[in-house]
Amino acid sequence: MTTKPVLQFSPYAWRKLLFLRDISQNEVCALGISDKNSPLHVVDLVVPKQPVSEVSCNLDMDSVADIYADFAEQNKPVEEFGRVWLHTHPGTSSQPSGTDERTFATNYGNCEWGVMFILARNGSTYSRMSLSAFDLQLLTDVVINWNTAFPASCEKEWAAEYTKAVSQKPVYVPLIQPHSAHPTKLTSRKKEKLLLAYDPNLEWWESEDEAQEEAYDLWDDLDYTRPEIQAELE
Repeated sequence: MTTKPVLQFSPYAWRKLLFLRDISQNEVCALGISDKNSPLHVVDLVVPKQPVSEVSCNLDMDSVADIYADFAEQNKPVEEFGRVWLHTHPGTSSQPSGTDERTFATNYGNCEWGVMFILARNGSTYSRMSLSAFDLQLLTDVVINWNTAFPASCEKEWAAEYTKAVSQKPVYVPLIQPHSAHPTKLTSRKKEKLLLAYDPNLEWWESEDEAQEEAYDLWDDLDYTRPEIQAELE
């Protein structure tokens, strides 16, 4: 019987993640800081600069590079700060979106290992570990470790960190509610906008357009094989 990996959070790290989830109606990303003796034990979080919306958060890679440099100057190995990617979903689903999967593959796919963890507004979680050497993707268990000492909450400091790092970005609003039994009737203009945002001849890594990236998420969720939806898009 195969034992699942276990992603652990200290009470301090878990409370900070809850704070970041609840401070707004947007997604937010953070890098997990791990215990030096246990890479899957998250004891703190750091929030890179990022534009966010209700449906996405995009890490500023220059900010991430600065964070990596700061930890490297402290002689910390990358396994302590660069392997656990955390983010929140403001809705009730913790399942990764198409953008989440692409971000994880792009930023962690070539690492020896990495973890994608998602916390939704309703408390549901999703945690998956990637082991590139073995080409494995493993779901992990998630626990809060109460057996070690931890500092008190610092909401004022967390709020200041959030305000410094996070900015609001425009939202690409879905034109059809995903999996709706009765899809919204599309106007000609809405149809044009959707089709222009999605170019089926491009792979996702060939576009840097944010509207197109979010259109991919829409099409990932949309059951466009249904005849009534195909008719709407013709």
